[in-house]
Amino acid sequence: MQLQPSIQLAGLVKHYLFLEAHLDYEDKLRLFPDGNTGIVFSGKNELLVSLNGKTGPQRLPHAFMYGQIGAFKDLYSTGETSLLIVVLRPFAIYQLLGSPSSTLRDTVIDIEDLFGSKGINVQHKLAETTDIHEKIRIIEKFLLRLLVDYQHDLPAIIPASVSYIALKKGLGTVKELIQFSGYSERQLERLFNTVVGVSPNGFMQIIKLHNFLKELKKGDATKSLTRLCHHSGYYDQAHLIRSFKKVTGLTPSHYLKNNNLLAVNLLQI
Repeated sequence: MQLQPSIQLAGLVKHYLFLEAHLDYEDKLRLFPDGNTGIVFSGKNELLVSLNGKTGPQRLPHAFMYGQIGAFKDLYSTGETSLLIVVLRPFAIYQLLGSPSSTLRDTVIDIEDLFGSKGINVQHKLAETTDIHEKIRIIEKFLLRLLVDYQHDLPAIIPASVSYIALKKGLGTVKELIQFSGYSERQLERLFNTVVGVSPNGFMQIIKLHNFLKELKKGDATKSLTRLCHHSGYYDQAHLIRSFKKVTGLTPSHYLKNNNLLAVNLLQI
């Protein structure tokens, strides 16, 4: 279930996700980049994440903030898995913490370590209710308090540039973004890495991929995959499949046929 934030928090929160899944030992959740950051509250079983092939899955805190995802990750749990995900705007970590978002790339931090007693209290209050709307009320009160206590000023060009890239569906160029912003390429690169946690071109590529996913899910039979590739900014099917697999670890057809989609960038495999 996806729900929208209040007007007061629309500049910080994109939406709230309530996800339920039943996982067996051999099941996993595939998570891949969407250009956003977020806070996750795991309401039931413990989550584990596989970060690379050299070490086994690592335990995640029951509540944590995550930065930009550089590549797909596999999450593991068993039995009934319940997640409340606060999907934050791409620049929200910088807005809340004031530290370079690039330092949190592919990183999770326990919200207790970040926010102390505030982080502990919000977890306890969420555990005391099963009502979704009450959970959102608790989360929003927590987030509004964080904005009062921690909010840092954003360079105005970043939210404007993020909106511009979204409007162009990721199909613009860095040169066009330079013309739009009035900043040099070097300035934009530095700002995006600091505030968003990824380069301008990297962010464009993520948005372009997700625009393709939207078109793919429409299932328009009048559009061949080749036409859809070109419409979404890819040279041909081979270019699309390489780009898609690099980000998701899956082929477009595998993604499309999956019946266990929990969110656009989170599926049970």
